[in-house]
Amino acid sequence: VMGVEGNLLSRLGYYFVYFLFRVVVNVFFKDIQVVGTENIPDGPVVFVGNHNNQFVDSAMLIAKCPRNVGFIIAQSSLDKPFVGHLASAAGAIGVVRPQDIARKGFGTLIEFNKLNDEEYVVVGANTKFLSQVHPGESLAIKFFSQSPRVQSVKSDTEIIVKSSRPPFEKPLERPQPFTIRPHLDHTQLFSNVWSKLRNRECIGIFPEGGSHDRTALLPLKAGVSIMALGGKNPTTNQTVTIVPFGLTYFKGHRFRSHVFMEYGKGITIPTEIQEQWDKGDAASQRDASSNLLKIIEKGLRTVTMNYPDYETMHLIHTVRRMYASQMRSRLVKDGKVLTAEEYLELNRRFALALSNERIRTDPEVKELFERVREYNTELSRYGLKDYQVTSQHYHSSSHSNRQQHKIETISKKNVLKNIKSTLLVSLRCIYILFLTILSLPGLILNLPIIVPASILSVKKAKEAKARSDVKLYGRDVIASHKIIISLILIPTLWMTYMIIGFVVSGYKIAAAFATGVAVWFVSYISVKCVEEAIVVWKMGVQSFVVETRNLIAGQKERSVRFLKKERAELQVAVGNCVKKKIGEYYPEWEENRVIREEEDEEGSEGGEGGYLPSLRIRRPARYAASGK
Repeated sequence: VMGVEGNLLSRLGYYFVYFLFRVVVNVFFKDIQVVGTENIPDGPVVFVGNHNNQFVDSAMLIAKCPRNVGFIIAQSSLDKPFVGHLASAAGAIGVVRPQDIARKGFGTLIEFNKLNDEEYVVVGANTKFLSQVHPGESLAIKFFSQSPRVQSVKSDTEIIVKSSRPPFEKPLERPQPFTIRPHLDHTQLFSNVWSKLRNRECIGIFPEGGSHDRTALLPLKAGVSIMALGGKNPTTNQTVTIVPFGLTYFKGHRFRSHVFMEYGKGITIPTEIQEQWDKGDAASQRDASSNLLKIIEKGLRTVTMNYPDYETMHLIHTVRRMYASQMRSRLVKDGKVLTAEEYLELNRRFALALSNERIRTDPEVKELFERVREYNTELSRYGLKDYQVTSQHYHSSSHSNRQQHKIETISKKNVLKNIKSTLLVSLRCIYILFLTILSLPGLILNLPIIVPASILSVKKAKEAKARSDVKLYGRDVIASHKIIISLILIPTLWMTYMIIGFVVSGYKIAAAFATGVAVWFVSYISVKCVEEAIVVWKMGVQSFVVETRNLIAGQKERSVRFLKKERAELQVAVGNCVKKKIGEYYPEWEENRVIREEEDEEGSEGGEGGYLPSLRIRRPARYAASGK
């Protein structure tokens, strides 16, 4: 770990947290891919990230960053007994958040109307604005991401909020209860942060203001730009570098899920913005902070996934899979494979394209996405995933020599006739049974951990959702509470087993250690067996079970074969639409493609998709960072 500052005690505390978090995240997540560490410079740095997994986000940055990072953490979290001690050991700085001390407003908000280019009138019913709301405070509505700041109070039912855009992201279709967030003085906080930055240290912050489980970034708070601008060293004139980092979790609330972490290119504060801040007057500093915040948000969007809602997210993921799979056969033939970074880049570009109003409202695009939406509905109806409709793959139990074997997609007509496929599925069912038996000892031994962690984490998620104005399901807190509960229960339970072994063996210390090693080994085998069983089930058995169920139910009008045919047609349609529409709206797209086409002399047959040109992977060059 580079750049360890402070006294010996603080160093030891940080090292302890660092190694603990490395163990925790590598055990909880099956696969963690980190890219872009070369973008982290020496000197003062503010790390800016998205916040979708509560305490796990901080643990990921501390564990996977080559610099010492002191976090800005909510004071409410710093006051927690276990989390607070770890955060303090890691050098975290507490901040009181307005939402943590918000008060409930009387009455409801019913509408807002534009007053001029920078002000809106918010109208309430049965409200007491004159006595309850003060200028500088903010209004918040549950499940709305924006919190407009009050400019002035006109009457008990009308207030003026300052905003260049609508104060809430959608109209108030019905009366909405609201909370009032006070304006807080963070002078001491900024002073502490600036002191660290001027000492060439690093600060980590999640500028959305709180953890959430939405599919897009929340509006960023201005505090991050104030910290960066004020961190300039007055003696050396060294300015702060802002490094955005994105955390993309694939079902991140589940044990042994996957994470992709990407550090974006460092953002150097433009000279004119820094000079504007250095003028010292409130108006200049406010404008400088606002301008830098826009640059930070743009940089953060280049390393994060942003969708309007969950339905659009699933839709874009399906379209991306179709677009990529149209070219996959030739890529594999040429010995080329898209990395996780490139797949995420494709997702980002599809999401960016759909944010373009002209593309989103184009009749051909709307018709195509309606077909994809119907395809997704059929998948849900049959209990299938998109990857199960196409060629399926099975991973063997050998971790070092995992091989992929094609599995024939089984239609209703040949479920009972195809003896070979039936036998293959039967063997895999036996294999799953064998893996289940192997995993039972570890599952039974750790049942006192698994049950409380699962039940309590779901309970905490419901409580977090009830308290929050922005959470949709509360999934962002599940992983954190699973880890916290496990960190408490695992040592306790395993120590209990060691004591039992010590007593049963006639008070032999060696037997106690042997018991501990045995429990660890059995638990490890159990985890690996369960992982393998899930993979075999998903890739080789589930579609067979679904088809058999459909056959018994007499559902003869649809089948996996029909879905496969529908998908093949959609795959071609997606490829043609991308080539036609993206080229029409973005003329420069060809030179910035993730996968570049190069027609060779012989070409190749693309199966049902027709002619498929030679392909060359082009590594993402942060196309979105240019604003295109």
